[in-house]
Amino acid sequence: NCSFLDPERDEDGKLIGIKKAGVFINMDYYQKRLSQDYSDVIPYEVEHEAQELYYAVKKGMSSRKMSERLGHHETLGLPHYLAIRRTLEKAQREGMLDRYMEFKKEQLKTFDALGDTRAMKELAFYRRHTKKLKGKES
Repeated sequence: NCSFLDPERDEDGKLIGIKKAGVFINMDYYQKRLSQDYSDVIPYEVEHEAQELYYAVKKGMSSRKMSERLGHHETLGLPHYLAIRRTLEKAQREGMLDRYMEFKKEQLKTFDALGDTRAMKELAFYRRHTKKLKGKES
């Protein structure tokens, strides 16, 4: 998955608008590349990308630049983690939290096996926030 922005800038390079924004989804990945068909979680992956775009557009900067400005040094950036939280909250409201987490565990463990050094840290973040959400249910 990926999202994209086509920014519009003034002569000084300041962001003044967005010409286009979008999200690309590889359907085959969700249907064929993992141990089972996870196409039912695609709306949550789209939600995540849309949330990241929202935070990037609202603040007018990339995830990494925003994080550095706020004193964080996360590679994926604060908008990414805010988007994870909002997506997990939506999945919980819609009764899909366990299913979405099942997908994220498999996905991130696959990324880790392929050498993505951030994958297990990100999975830990997903687990912590899921635990907090489930604690609020009781």
